[in-house]
Amino acid sequence: MEEVLEKLNQHQSETPSKWREEAEFRRANKSWIRRSQKIAVKILSKIVRQQKTSSCLFSKCYCYITTNYKIENYYNIIAPPK
Repeated sequence: MEEVLEKLNQHQSETPSKWREEAEFRRANKSWIRRSQKIAVKILSKIVRQQKTSSCLFSKCYCYITTNYKIENYYNIIAPPK
């Protein structure tokens, strides 16, 4: 038993694991994460269907994203997940 503990101690990381905090974050933000995934899949499938490049998509969406961000920050809006 002591040999096993010695080996575990030898291979122990110097920095503590943050898996619990990351898991709690994912649980707390589950609906936002799911919503983001759905949006990403929709965008990706549209890109594939229209055979667009990512730079083309970026140039079209950049204005929308920055405008949305500025409006949300100005009015201190946080949209609820659907």
